[in-house]
Amino acid sequence: MFDYSFTSLVQRPDVEQPTKQVGLQVQIRAIPRHEAILDLGGVPTAGDAVPVRVTIRNDTDRAVAVDPERLELVRADGTTARALVGPARDAALAPGPAADRVRKEALTTARVPPHTTIDRFLVFPAGPYREARLSVEDVETEESDGFVTPVQ
Repeated sequence: MFDYSFTSLVQRPDVEQPTKQVGLQVQIRAIPRHEAILDLGGVPTAGDAVPVRVTIRNDTDRAVAVDPERLELVRADGTTARALVGPARDAALAPGPAADRVRKEALTTARVPPHTTIDRFLVFPAGPYREARLSVEDVETEESDGFVTPVQ
């Protein structure tokens, strides 16, 4: 088991990449416990809170802006949830280096320059999630595009 896990970890890139090679791509990945241990060096959350990796690849010629307030996850029953913030997020994070990394690399309102990929974290309330809804804004025109993507 360890050999397989180690081999799988070594083969994974340092930054998750969406599969498409052009345009704007969004990948939302709920991080399972075993993957958090391998990738983050421990489990970053306490209780049933769900750590989520958000990867945005901007392979366009225009800068875009991303705001975590404009991201929601949809549960299997159709209800939605937003990322935990402030004291609720702090209470959901476990002590240790994995949680420290999630805090340090948390998704905040961010500008993603052309031909750049960002990889950030959020923490959501408990629940299995099926899809994510996110709005990304073109910095120059201030127009927003909505994305619906499966939660992996």
